[in-house]
Amino acid sequence: MAIWGGMTVENQYSVLAMEPYAAPSHMAFLRGLQAYSQHRWELLTLPPRKWKWRMRTSALHFAAALAERPRPDLLFVTDYLNLAEMKALLPAELRSIPTVLYFHENQLTYPLHELERRDFHFGLTHLYAILTADRVYFNSHYHRTRFMDALTEVLKLVPDVQTDAALATAQSRSGVLPLGVAAELSATDGIEP
Repeated sequence: MAIWGGMTVENQYSVLAMEPYAAPSHMAFLRGLQAYSQHRWELLTLPPRKWKWRMRTSALHFAAALAERPRPDLLFVTDYLNLAEMKALLPAELRSIPTVLYFHENQLTYPLHELERRDFHFGLTHLYAILTADRVYFNSHYHRTRFMDALTEVLKLVPDVQTDAALATAQSRSGVLPLGVAAELSATDGIEP
């Protein structure tokens, strides 16, 4: 059974996960993937602070870190990484590594503080990351729908540039991968696994 461009479940592949904002919930998700996957996962993370700086500069950190490691079979990155910038910074031979982008949250629908104005730069950073990734997952159908609706509205504001193809690509490239739950069941639970 193929899971990614010729990779099969009979083989073990190396996955390099990059998390620029390693909040506890983000780390629990990655550690769950690492624990329950048959593949080898390596986690590269940065502390969860200064999210705007993470979105604008973590590409520098992760591009350098990737260039110093053996080439992984797959990159798994999250929404705080400007994937388009990171791939542009990589040596040419590393730009073709298949990449999955995962959205825990997004900056087009994230609730704002009172008096705060939405910075569309971050939402457009998400769009470029989606267009750069091979596959994109949101943590829920609701999240994906809200993001795509907001992106549609933002792209209507763009003057003099045709954005329909970018929106169509973003929609077709994305799906839903819910957060996992590690539940240990036993015969005393009264539930058959």
